Amino acid sequence: MKSSLATIPNTEVRSLSSAIVDQEYRIYVALPFYYQTVKDHYPVLYLSDANAMFGTVTETIRMLQMFQELPQMVIVGIGYPVNDFRQTLGLRARDLTPTEDDAWNEGVKNLTHGDYEIDGTGGAANFLRFIRDELKPYIESNYRIQTEDSTILGHSFGGLFGLYALLKAPDTFRRYVLSSPSIWWDRQALFEYEEAYAGEHHDLPATVFISAGTLEESMLVPVRGVPARFVTNVNDMASKLHDRGYENLALTHHVFEDENHFSGGPGAISRGLRVVFSS
Repeated sequence: MKSSLATIPNTEVRSLSSAIVDQEYRIYVALPFYYQTVKDHYPVLYLSDANAMFGTVTETIRMLQMFQELPQMVIVGIGYPVNDFRQTLGLRARDLTPTEDDAWNEGVKNLTHGDYEIDGTGGAANFLRFIRDELKPYIESNYRIQTEDSTILGHSFGGLFGLYALLKAPDTFRRYVLSSPSIWWDRQALFEYEEAYAGEHHDLPATVFISAGTLEESMLVPVRGVPARFVTNVNDMASKLHDRGYENLALTHHVFEDENHFSGGPGAISRGLRVVFSS
């Protein structure tokens, strides 16, 4: 019996070098099945942690599209040129966290026995610039997309980055799906970003879904060994954003019963995308 590698139909993989981050990214692109024959322009979904999540997100979206629960879209996964998600641990910590934390770097190095390269932390500003100034223009010049209709989806550190983008440059995306965002990072520094944004703005034009699982509340933060309090942090962030009374903010937050940090992700993908595209 012959064997061959399994692939996701109608997808492409491209390399894109960033001068801003000084990093080569592996960009995964999933196209609508009739992309070559139906010459429409499509909404675009950007996804962090594509090395781990691209397949799950793509096939979940395609199943939901069968019953028209989601529109046809171009899916763009942002990954790294490695074959094992564990090899991205240092890279994603660098790109997806908003502040530097030297203790985290040293702790992860000890936790992994030095098996994975540590690339520092606090690079979210540069990663956001990469998306805005390099990746989005690249996608817009190579694919037929609706330039004003983009969504970001991220889980864990990816959710933390999405929340950072929402509070620093909300016009980057129209929709935000923030699954189990690591708001615990650096003593909950994102609450300071939220306070600063509210002090200067009276509007937050975005459609946002934010979620966590009940079993994440007592989950211990790796390295630090203290409770991550995902549910409390998500509830508090959602309450703060809601209480600001932003005219153009459509906000939904959800807590998944009996789900942990890994099992809650697929539910957030499905529910979150249906919510933000129906709002």
